[in-house]
Amino acid sequence: AVDKRIRNAVNKELGKKNGKELTLKTNITRLYYRILDVLYVFHESDLPNCGDTMQILKRAKVLLFKGRYKEGVALLDRVINNHSNYDYLHKMEALELRLESAIKFADVAYLNQTYATHRDLFTGLYKGYYNYKEYQNIEALIKLESTTGYFYESTNKLSGKYSVLLESEDNAIHPMAKIYFNKANAFLSIKSGDLESAFTYANRTLELFNQYPEIREGNVIIYLKSIRNLTIVLIHLKRYLEAENLLNSIEHHLTKYSKLKTIDIRTEVVTLNIVLRTDIIIANESYHVNSFRLKYFELEFKHNLEYLKDDEKCSMYYNLSVVNFKLGNYRQALKYNNQALKISGNVRNDIYHIALFNEFSIHYFLGDEDLFNSKLTAYKRFVTAK
Repeated sequence: AVDKRIRNAVNKELGKKNGKELTLKTNITRLYYRILDVLYVFHESDLPNCGDTMQILKRAKVLLFKGRYKEGVALLDRVINNHSNYDYLHKMEALELRLESAIKFADVAYLNQTYATHRDLFTGLYKGYYNYKEYQNIEALIKLESTTGYFYESTNKLSGKYSVLLESEDNAIHPMAKIYFNKANAFLSIKSGDLESAFTYANRTLELFNQYPEIREGNVIIYLKSIRNLTIVLIHLKRYLEAENLLNSIEHHLTKYSKLKTIDIRTEVVTLNIVLRTDIIIANESYHVNSFRLKYFELEFKHNLEYLKDDEKCSMYYNLSVVNFKLGNYRQALKYNNQALKISGNVRNDIYHIALFNEFSIHYFLGDEDLFNSKLTAYKRFVTAK
């Protein structure tokens, strides 16, 4: 299917220039991978594990390939001796290349004098890297539970090994492992109803990001999601002013991140600037005093729709429905609620069900008695089928 799309696109462009339809006779798979290579270069700065260190490693590989051993290993040593203690994967690759190039170029001095130290360094990095991956796996399992089941179901329980890892932050070595530790425990605390513990863990996550700026800048999406999580916990605790102040305090970061073009980052920026601020107003039931701000959020949401994923779209559509309902704009509330229902059925069971109940309320206040009864009958069938 991909080959066919590529062939059609290329033929279309060639046909435009030559006035006739052409057929590709060469290996289409080879062209496909060449296009991927070009796209890699185009998107390189936004891809995982692609930063200055990766660029240095690439340069070192070219120099070693060309036989420029001293220059090549000098770049490898820059990666190995980098002040950063957390770029485990690149450091391990640099150590591997250092040994392989020393063998290839018969660097006896390195093999006799330095290799033992580098071997011990590699062992420590390996241990730290896989500790980090263990915690990342825990966070992924918990995220899976939140997206595939109902939030308060007891399915997808963590295994005993992972439960032990979540007993103490001291079990986490890598700073990101510590962050994943606190993110996971914050989620589990919310699920169990322990909001104070959830706050402690969510707040600790942000403390770690601020403690390690290098980690924060290398994991922007996770950082922004952590701000989102802490804000949600504060809303649950009814600490609305603190939630608002938190969002205000990171506005300077959001201005910088909003210039990045990836849809994930833009989604998080819009969520923090618009969706969560609307959540606070709804939770605090301060609709009328914030009517001007709510109108601004509504316009900004529409302006940024293309940057939002379906999760955030249906959440904000539902928010706008609630806002308009509370302000007495029932027709507009129904319009937004229909949008929430349309999107949430595939991505958010919780919003889908609450939007169904919201629909009943809107039709009641609109005086649509027949439609209200029809929707209620349909919902009874839906519940029975479940």
